Amino acid sequence: MEYMSSRSSSIIQMYKRENSNKRGYDRMWSRLRKMFLADNPLCYHCADAGSIKIADVVHHILPIEEFPESRLDPDNLMSLCRDCHEKEHGRKAGKVKIDKDGFPIDPNHIWNKHEQ
Repeated sequence: MEYMSSRSSSIIQMYKRENSNKRGYDRMWSRLRKMFLADNPLCYHCADAGSIKIADVVHHILPIEEFPESRLDPDNLMSLCRDCHEKEHGRKAGKVKIDKDGFPIDPNHIWNKHEQ
């Protein structure tokens, strides 16, 4: 894609992810996720704020990329609604300040850490 800046191209390459099985989301995870949501059907953050919202995501408290041994540990899981899960990962609008080109301003943002 000739119209892409080299920065945009390197960011896209950096974020090409392995498939879900290789990242730890296999059949065992699917079973645990289903059981965990059945036992914990409400969003933890919403309930903590006094609101009732159905959870549709099981969040790993300790990221499995850093703690793969905890990926199937129920004590490392939290039921969240999609909105709270997005906020947990900082993906909601307004959380990340961006420049005029749409890139994060924060030098510690993951997109800026890989630049040389």
